[in-house]
Amino acid sequence: MDVLIIYRRFRLIDRATIRDHLYAFKRYGENCRFTYLDVQGPASLGGPVLQYPFDAVIFHYTFLATRFDRDFQEQYERLLPALRRLCGYKVFLVHDEYVFTRALWRMIRDLDVAHVYATCYPKDYETLFPYAQTGKHNLCSTVLPGYVEETQEKKLRRKSYGRRRIDVGYRALRSDYAFGLHGYLKTRVALEMRRALDACPDLVTDIQMTGAGYVNTIVGSRWLRYLCNCRTAIGCLGGSSLMDPDGELRRRAAEYMLTHPDASYHEVEQACYPGQDGRIQSHLFGPKIFECAMTRTCQILVEDDYQGILTAGIDYIPIRKDFSNLQEVIGRIRDKEACERIAEQCHEHLVASGRYSYRIFAQKICKDLLGACPDGGTAPAARRLALQAALLWNNGRCTAVLAVRYLRHRLAVLLAKAAPALYQKLWQRRHPGNL
Repeated sequence: MDVLIIYRRFRLIDRATIRDHLYAFKRYGENCRFTYLDVQGPASLGGPVLQYPFDAVIFHYTFLATRFDRDFQEQYERLLPALRRLCGYKVFLVHDEYVFTRALWRMIRDLDVAHVYATCYPKDYETLFPYAQTGKHNLCSTVLPGYVEETQEKKLRRKSYGRRRIDVGYRALRSDYAFGLHGYLKTRVALEMRRALDACPDLVTDIQMTGAGYVNTIVGSRWLRYLCNCRTAIGCLGGSSLMDPDGELRRRAAEYMLTHPDASYHEVEQACYPGQDGRIQSHLFGPKIFECAMTRTCQILVEDDYQGILTAGIDYIPIRKDFSNLQEVIGRIRDKEACERIAEQCHEHLVASGRYSYRIFAQKICKDLLGACPDGGTAPAARRLALQAALLWNNGRCTAVLAVRYLRHRLAVLLAKAAPALYQKLWQRRHPGNL
């Protein structure tokens, strides 16, 4: 069975979790031959790709994330004629489906997408992907945003951790109420913990938010090395409690926070999306939880259901939702043996059990595709050769584009460190209304 995976690289060196998710099919998929196409524009969808008789097409979440681009409509209109010509049973693997959802609805209709693998709870299916907008019943099934990568886990298993120099570590994108009260949680937990830990000079902390341009993001293999250097890491379920089909609520909140940086949640909610927060419960069990489990980093998480996978006090140290037990949490952080025990229990549950691996994820998708396309055939060798030549050319072209983008990013990082105020001013001028 021939399967085309449409994706998009945004950086020359991307986060390990993106690479692991994308290439899980190539590593672990069964009875399928996967072809990867990085779509950086219409030139990527040349004749050999469009003429090849694929049995199925997976639109990966990295490609679907182009809907966040300011010029998405223009990009999409240029790509649409070629996308419509693609052969095969079409599915979406989507993340962050609670924002710019209208673009997903249009793509589902335009491309006749048969199934959506979403990261939301089943009770939110009809809200996020209503029949009135998609024209499809029984469209969705739920998958997690990330899983355990066996290759990385084997490397970490052989690693001697030694002394972990950071007692409490954290990285997350600052949200500032743009994704509702739940979306703000990953920012609030950082602020509350940092404030409480300021009075604890005996603990080494590294709690930072990734601001404009993802300046503090740790990418590639450096991220797992960072976690290996942390005794504990704070966190919460990701996602949003705000349904934002056009991104308009996100834009309003971002603009309001620019002029009212000290505004409370109640002020932002009343000014930007009164009565709309809480319509959905997209509380996501993110890949960071698995990465911490793999590196045996004890997790300190805001209490939630964790989709029935984690148990408070056994797999993680719980922070109450009102943050009333922070002193108790800090006491538990100081107990190194207890932290190691919890980290080991979480590792046994999430990693050693094998229940939450990319292998199982990829094999499930393959099984679904084979069930939907039982008569998949084999393309002629000549067409395969033409396709491989086109892919080689496209990869080289896309890598050149990303190399230039990478150099610009490195210069931006240097500017952000040398002159933060100037960087923020230039960023807001170039990305008005963005976080």
